[in-house]
Amino acid sequence: MNTSPTAQVLAQWDDWSSNCTDRLFDLDARVATQGSADDRLDIAAVFVARKAIVDRIEAMRAAQGRDERTATALAAQPLLDEQGGLVANDLTAGATLVDAVLGRIEGHLAVTEAREGEIARSIATATADLAEAAALAESLGQQAKQVAELHDRQAATAREAVSLTALAVDAHALLVGLRAADAERTRVLAALPDVPAKLTALRTRETVVRALVDEVRTKVVPVPNLAVPAVDALGATPSVDALPWPAARAQLEPYLSRLDRVGAALDEVERRFRTALERRNDLRGLLQAYRDKADAHRLGEDPRLEPKYQAARDVLWSAPCDLEVAAPLVTAFTDAVNATIGGTSATDPMPDMSPKEDAR
Repeated sequence: MNTSPTAQVLAQWDDWSSNCTDRLFDLDARVATQGSADDRLDIAAVFVARKAIVDRIEAMRAAQGRDERTATALAAQPLLDEQGGLVANDLTAGATLVDAVLGRIEGHLAVTEAREGEIARSIATATADLAEAAALAESLGQQAKQVAELHDRQAATAREAVSLTALAVDAHALLVGLRAADAERTRVLAALPDVPAKLTALRTRETVVRALVDEVRTKVVPVPNLAVPAVDALGATPSVDALPWPAARAQLEPYLSRLDRVGAALDEVERRFRTALERRNDLRGLLQAYRDKADAHRLGEDPRLEPKYQAARDVLWSAPCDLEVAAPLVTAFTDAVNATIGGTSATDPMPDMSPKEDAR
């Protein structure tokens, strides 16, 4: 194995030549599709310089067997092309020049290819979004004009990343809006089959709530100033089979919204009227509990307490019961019981808050 200094130098140059050749042919193919005119001129110049370098390396290899000194001296002599033009002052300078030019082309191609990749992605994204948007616009019967305008922009847009990126953004925004409209349509149409059953349930609820309202009005005053909504006032479900979605939506959404509001209104009427009745029952329970407390202290018919108890009881067990009158009477009795017995002790029974007589 030849281990002379020249042989070691030639092995290093062979490695450089192999790497340079791989880079050069890779860049030559990329420059053909993505490079500029300057890139193509530089590639051609590198081919010339590489040949001069490879020829010098082979000359050194041929001289090595005859004279090591001559072979070494060849590395320091100027490099010339086939026409005798100067390529570089010596072999090392030639290799440095080639590496620098290849590096510059690689950097320029990296920028160009990244830009082309962005353009390709923008085109692909805009094309896919516009295709989906066009289908949704046709299905929904809306925003077809906006889709057509974006198609025209796509056809007219030059291959510029900024313009294509803006087009892709606008196309996606349009698609997002159409997807939302489609989801809304799906939701609304899915609710329609349940409308008849919902109307039946609301009518039943209306009957129950009206009965509750009538009952409460006979038992307590004042009552909430709320009217019971009439389900039949909603009318029939709109027929929209032959309508485009925008027109159908204009009829269906208000109707479904009113349907929901009627249900919520029935709930509120029931809650408010039931609360009024429960208030009367709570006052009855509290009054009776404190009467039991007085009995436990042998004060059940105490003349200081009995008139107050009877006054509250007369109002609470009247019909309709006036809650605004009853509440302070119950408070007067409970305060009097506490004052008379000096408060409950540890041995006092806990008051039973439930009414002792049936509610009327």
